[in-house]
Amino acid sequence: MYIAKLTVYKSVPLVEIIREITFKKGANFIVDARTTEYSRGNGIGKTTALRVIDLCMGAKGRKYLYTDEELSLVNEGLKDFIDNGKLYAELILQDSLTNPKISHTLCVELFTRGTRSIDGEKYNEKDYRTELNKILFDNNFDKPKFRELIGMFVRVNLKDDNNKFLKYLDNYSSNAEYDNIYSFLFRLGDQALNDAILEARRRLGSLDTSILQLFAMNRIKDISSVEQEVVEFDKEIRIVKQNLDNIIDTDALKKNEAEIGYVRTKYSEFSENLSRYGYRLQKAAETLRNAEQEKEMPIDQTVLKGIYDDTRLNTDNLSRTFQDLIDFNKQLIDNKISFFTRQVDKITKKIDQLSLQREELLHAHEDTVMMIKNKDVQGYVSLQARLEDLIREQAKLQKVIEIYEDLSSQYEDTKLELDRLSKSNEYDPRANISQFNSFFTKYSQDINNESFMLYRNTSNFPLAIKNRSSGVSTGTKKSAIAGFDLAYQSYATKENIKHPHFVVHDLIENMDSAGLSAAVKIANSIDCQYIVAVLKEKIDNAQNVDQTVDVRMRLTQEDKFFKFKSKDEK
Repeated sequence: MYIAKLTVYKSVPLVEIIREITFKKGANFIVDARTTEYSRGNGIGKTTALRVIDLCMGAKGRKYLYTDEELSLVNEGLKDFIDNGKLYAELILQDSLTNPKISHTLCVELFTRGTRSIDGEKYNEKDYRTELNKILFDNNFDKPKFRELIGMFVRVNLKDDNNKFLKYLDNYSSNAEYDNIYSFLFRLGDQALNDAILEARRRLGSLDTSILQLFAMNRIKDISSVEQEVVEFDKEIRIVKQNLDNIIDTDALKKNEAEIGYVRTKYSEFSENLSRYGYRLQKAAETLRNAEQEKEMPIDQTVLKGIYDDTRLNTDNLSRTFQDLIDFNKQLIDNKISFFTRQVDKITKKIDQLSLQREELLHAHEDTVMMIKNKDVQGYVSLQARLEDLIREQAKLQKVIEIYEDLSSQYEDTKLELDRLSKSNEYDPRANISQFNSFFTKYSQDINNESFMLYRNTSNFPLAIKNRSSGVSTGTKKSAIAGFDLAYQSYATKENIKHPHFVVHDLIENMDSAGLSAAVKIANSIDCQYIVAVLKEKIDNAQNVDQTVDVRMRLTQEDKFFKFKSKDEK
C-alpha cells in the first residue's frame, strides 16, 4: 500500500479543505521554506504533516499537534481552532499510485475525543489498529500488534525528536517482543512458531519477576539461606519439645490433653490481665507520689500573683481574691491525690482478685497441674507459646520454599519448551539477513560512504548493526536509518513480503547534503515512497532533488500547515 493523498478538513461552520497533499513514488519532501530565524514551537509546520500521518496510522497523542512536549508549551489558540473547527484528516491508501485496484480511506478526527473510521466505518482504537494490520501487513492474527510494526515505517515520535534506530518502541518493550517483531518483518521464522516463542519468553520473564518478588517480600537473597533457617528451626523445636518433656508427664498429658489445654489458655489470660493491671498500678502510684510531693512543696505565689493580676486587669468586677486562687490551687492538688488514691486501691483489688482466680484455677485442676513438675504452670505456658511461635515461623519459611520450588519447576519446564521451539525453526535467518544486507551494505555505502551490516544477535537485543568504521556520530546514525529503511523496502519487495511501501522520516537535518542526495537517488529508483520533513536549505544544497516534483508542500510563516494565525500574527 502507498499513501496517495492526505487532506485536512475544517467542518465547522462549513466543510472546507485546509490542506491537501498528494504523494508520488520516490522522494516526497514537506519543506519548511521560512528564510528568517524563528523560535522553537513558533508555529506548527513541516513536522505536523508527519504527525497527522502517524495519527492516521493509529497513533495516540492528538495533543502533540499543538503542544511542545520538551518546553511544556500549549498553543491554546491552535488547540481551540482544531476543537472548535472540528478538524479531521483523511489519508488515502492505494495498492498502486497509477492504476489502483484497492483503495482505503482512513479518517481521523483531530479534535479532542474525535473518532476514527476506515472506508466510512467507525472503529474504536483497538479495532482500528487491528484492521490496519490486515490492510498493510496482511496480518490477520494481530501478532505482532500494528503499532509495534508501523513504527519502523513511520519514524515520527509524537513526544520528542526521533533519534532511535532498531529499538524504536517505548522503553518498556522487551527484547523478546522485538525479536517477534523483526522475525515477522524479515520472515526469520514461521509466525505461529514465533508467537509461541514470544509467549514462552514472556512466561520466563514473568516467572523470573515472580521469583524476585518472592525474595523481596520475604527479605531473602538466596533460597539456600531459607532452607538453612528451616533446619535451624527444627533444632530449636526439638530443644523446646525436650524441655516440655522434662516438666510434664507425657503419657498423662496425652490422656488429658483437652483439660491441660484449657488450663494453659485460662492461665495465660489471667497472666496477661495481671501484667496489664500491674502496669496501670505502676503508673497510678507514680502519679500519686508526684501529687503528694507537689503538695509538700511551698506554692510559688509570685507566679500565681502574676496570673491573678493579669486576670483582674482584663476582667470587670472580679469577685475572687488572691487568697481564693491559692486555696483553689491547693484544692486541685488534694482532688488529684484523692482520685489517684482511689485508683490505686481499685487496681490493687483487681490484681488481688485476678491472682486469686488464677490460684483457684490451679486448685480446681490440681490433678492436671500435678502433671507439671513443681507445678510450674508459668514455665509450661511459656515453653508451649515458644513452641507454637517456632512452628508458625518455620511453616512460613516452608511455604516460601514450596512456592519457590513450584516457580522454579515452571521456569525450567518453560526453558525446555523454549529450547524445543527454537530448535524446531526450519528457517535459516542468516540467509534472509544476508539477502537484506545485499541492499543495506550498498545503500549505506552510497549514503554514508561506510559499509553497514545487519546480523542476528544471540544474546540481549535480537539484531545489531556492525559498522566497520570506528564510531557512529548522530549524523551517521540518521543516514544509517535512511539506508536501513530503504534497504528493507527493496528486500521486502524482492521477497514478496506485504508491507507499507512508504517510509516517513522526521528531522534529517543532521544528514549531510551528499547523504541526502544519495538517499533521494535510491528512493527514486526503488518501489517505495520516501516522505521527509526538511528545511529549505537542506534540499537547496542537495543534488538529485527536483524541487518542482519532489517537493510536495512548502510551508512558511505566513502559510502554516493548519493555516492558523495567532492574534499577534493577524
